[in-house]
Amino acid sequence: MSTRAQPPDFSQRCMACFFPRASCICAQLQRVRTGSEWLIVRHALEVWKTTNTGRWAHLVLERSRLLEHGGKQPLSWPEGALGEGTYLLYPGPMPPDFRPEQVQRVIVLDGTWTQARRMTQRLPELWKLPRLSLEVDPAQAEQPRHRKVPIEGGLSTIEAMALALRKLGEEG
Repeated sequence: MSTRAQPPDFSQRCMACFFPRASCICAQLQRVRTGSEWLIVRHALEVWKTTNTGRWAHLVLERSRLLEHGGKQPLSWPEGALGEGTYLLYPGPMPPDFRPEQVQRVIVLDGTWTQARRMTQRLPELWKLPRLSLEVDPAQAEQPRHRKVPIEGGLSTIEAMALALRKLGEEG
């Protein structure tokens, strides 16, 4: 898989939010403290996309880490990242005895649906994690978006994370 090192001219953009410098949103962002830790596993092809919402979620959530997957280096999980209390934010059956207070950390796959599906397949450490699955309000899919959503009911990374925070009782 090839990834570009950096777009030809990125000098006019904020390197944190990737908005044009004149429209940088960093000063307006309010940090949100959560009881759970958030590990955002971003696909390598998303790194330089200016519409990548995982980047913005990481800027807002105090207890978040941004990890890269899909480059030449294998993914390096932080210590304890895959232990008890870790859930994968991904469609699928949730544990029948799910209780929000059980969730200590959430792993979020940041990329297109195809990229997220491949990451799930290629990272065997995710296979046994319990799922944190969402019920998407159909009205949400009709809202204006930064990027086209290729599947009905699909959400951007930041929208899915906001919905998951609500499900966990951490509205921020």
